[in-house]
Amino acid sequence: MNSPLRKWALSLTGWKWWFYQIVVCGIMFAILSWLQESKIIPNDIGSLKGFLAVLFGALLYFFVPRKFN
Repeated sequence: MNSPLRKWALSLTGWKWWFYQIVVCGIMFAILSWLQESKIIPNDIGSLKGFLAVLFGALLYFFVPRKFN
């Protein structure tokens, strides 16, 4: 049985997929910035923060909708 969220996420194509990725990566970037300000992760990670945001955003795209089966 597929959940509505899984069907929606897997149906994203073209600009909708890119928009989803930008929004999710932006949220992850904000979370990583908050973790830096909280001194949970170091302040000197530089561009690694953006890479981690993209990586976590992609992981969320592929794994979260599958959990709603």
